[in-house]
Amino acid sequence: PPPLSESRLTVGLFSAGMLFALDYYIATAQGRGDQAECNKWLWQGCWLSLFLSIGIIGIVIATIPAYLRANFKPEIAEPAAQFVVPLAFCMPGFTIFITFRQYLQSTGSVTAGTVVTLLAIGFNYLFNWMFVFGELGAPKMGVAGSGLATTLTRTLQAAAIVGYAFYRDGQRGLGLASS
Repeated sequence: PPPLSESRLTVGLFSAGMLFALDYYIATAQGRGDQAECNKWLWQGCWLSLFLSIGIIGIVIATIPAYLRANFKPEIAEPAAQFVVPLAFCMPGFTIFITFRQYLQSTGSVTAGTVVTLLAIGFNYLFNWMFVFGELGAPKMGVAGSGLATTLTRTLQAAAIVGYAFYRDGQRGLGLASS
């Protein structure tokens, strides 16, 4: 089997690729001036995000025993599994972020996704430092702390972009909150 990090990348790219299709549908509705349909596609993307996340978490967790029994050295396989298990739970945050980023980009707000991504890089660095090495009162978790750091970062990333989308909706009256 491929290394766990390659598998994580594969499932992440699969889910992102599925959600990239939202651009077409939302931008087409935006071009027609149909904000209600833009909002409908956003919510459909959220349902797809949750569906993909649950499936991917299940697949990743279910395949851990196979990796541990595969022909990898235990000193590599066990830390990889410790990293991937908490990391699997970043999928809801990752897919919701992608969904809202695609929505915002398709409706004319590209900057928000970029700013949130840049901030997420800093938070991921901070959380990795905290949880891998046990800094600022956090437990020293080693490689598992890195998976947790990414999951926390993805969750904050999703919360930030969702918050921005609703803030923007409140400013422009786009009907997002009522759709």
